[in-house]
Amino acid sequence: MLDLQGPAAATVTEQNILDYLRYLEQHVRSVTLAQSIYKISRVAHYLAPGRDWRWLRRLVRRLQLWAKPRDKRKEVVPIKELFRLGLKLMDQAEKSTKATNSFRARLYRDGLIIALLAADPLRLANITAVEIGRTLVKDDTT
Repeated sequence: MLDLQGPAAATVTEQNILDYLRYLEQHVRSVTLAQSIYKISRVAHYLAPGRDWRWLRRLVRRLQLWAKPRDKRKEVVPIKELFRLGLKLMDQAEKSTKATNSFRARLYRDGLIIALLAADPLRLANITAVEIGRTLVKDDTT
């Protein structure tokens, strides 16, 4: 339904949005549905600022009122369990003899990230700046 030759926001029509809503309702929960339409609304506004988007903003408001976040508290994993998982992954990476070096490196990296974040929650910028061997050095004691 995307017209590659037409204006970018041309396919953002009431009918297309309603069709998309019907599709999403079968695949995602209410909060994701509301956020998906909200994002389309924001992009459409910037792509065609002169167009009347009130109908879309009203729809977004209704969806946001209807959206009910699910309770995720039961999914929280204790920090000690996360830390142990990180250590276990690093241990597996070191002891694995049949896996490729690339797989072992990713396994160790993932375990290290999990353990570090469990031990001391770091900001995203800080964790992405960590370099093994440069900012993070392993010796025999620590």
